[in-house]
Amino acid sequence: MFTRWTKKIYIASQLDEVDDYGRSKYDTPKAYEFNVMPVTTADKSVDLEDYGQDGDLYQRAIIDRSKYEGVFKEFDKAYLDGASPEGEIVNGSKANYIVCIPRTQNKAIALYFKKMIDKR
Repeated sequence: MFTRWTKKIYIASQLDEVDDYGRSKYDTPKAYEFNVMPVTTADKSVDLEDYGQDGDLYQRAIIDRSKYEGVFKEFDKAYLDGASPEGEIVNGSKANYIVCIPRTQNKAIALYFKKMIDKR
């Protein structure tokens, strides 16, 4: 893999617990180095069939299946585009993306991230 294209990201795994308000709890975010890229125009014809017209809100990483199979799951929280869990009091509170269902392929996993929209 080309390491010059990788970016440092963090992913907080969703736990099987909820807080007092019924919201999911997340594990301490872990740092990873992946090549994460926006879904491009060439990809959109395929990806938009699955994700609808909001394809611009997605990014994707292709990662090694032998190293990461079973590590990530739908609804884990991710910190992309320079976001960091630094100073966070509640795990996952500073995340700006959520993990979609990881798509296992022959020797790789396509890991899609959807941008979380702030609805203040």
